[in-house]
Amino acid sequence: MRSPTRAARSGRRSPGPLDPFAVYADTGESGLRQALATLDLEQLRDVVAEHGMDHDRLAMKWKSPGRVIGRIVERVEAVSSKGFAFRSGAEDSPEGSG
Repeated sequence: MRSPTRAARSGRRSPGPLDPFAVYADTGESGLRQALATLDLEQLRDVVAEHGMDHDRLAMKWKSPGRVIGRIVERVEAVSSKGFAFRSGAEDSPEGSG
């Protein structure tokens, strides 16, 4: 029979306490960094795991919350800017006209 601690550790991580994409859309990079700074390392790892931000399998091993925050911000910015020209409202922006 498995011990409860082992069984609990072998499951999936908890969902992240916030949606970094929604925070970024509302408050930008500085607001996202401020929101992430209120989380502890395990909560930051939950965000990374929930949103698949550990493509190189390094971020989950990092011990510095600052490094994990940097990864989250980097991935959110990359995904948020991808495909901008195809989003509704893009034609109203200076980049969309031309």
